[in-house]
Amino acid sequence: MDNSVQFFVIITMKESMARIIKNKAIFDGQPVIKGTRIPVSAVLEQLKNGHGTGKHVKEMFPQLSQRDIDDTLEYAKKCFG
Repeated sequence: MDNSVQFFVIITMKESMARIIKNKAIFDGQPVIKGTRIPVSAVLEQLKNGHGTGKHVKEMFPQLSQRDIDDTLEYAKKCFG
């Protein structure tokens, strides 16, 4: 799947995940939070390591909004069940 198709797929997903994008030029196409270079995996890793609150994630990544964190969780649910 090329970049334009991947971007289209992400953008056309549920509005709640519009903050998550994939772009080959950013982290080799890994999903990141739009407007940042923060990979979805970094946020999920923080949550997985027992930092299950958005408050902790916001401390680690102060540029993220609550919507960014919520969209990351929604993206993970859709992709990984």
